[in-house]
Amino acid sequence: MGYEYYIFDMYGTLVIKLFEFDKIMAGVLISSDTGYMKPDDRFYDILLSTYNIDSSRAVMFGDSLVNDVRGAKDANVFETIKDIEGEENG
Repeated sequence: MGYEYYIFDMYGTLVIKLFEFDKIMAGVLISSDTGYMKPDDRFYDILLSTYNIDSSRAVMFGDSLVNDVRGAKDANVFETIKDIEGEENG
């Protein structure tokens, strides 16, 4: 079974379009389009439901214990983060 990759971002589409990430991802969701920001679990719920993703099969990668880990846990998504020194925290 293959994997699909999704981007969800809070800053908008500039970087996504600039580097053409949207062409290699199965989907892109911008938090400002949803009205919710991480760590609000409603943001994750919208992401999961928009792309019909089973939370038990989803992995969140991020760099913030508060925004990425707490939000992912509230949405029942497995989380893995790296801090700016590159140490694993999830």
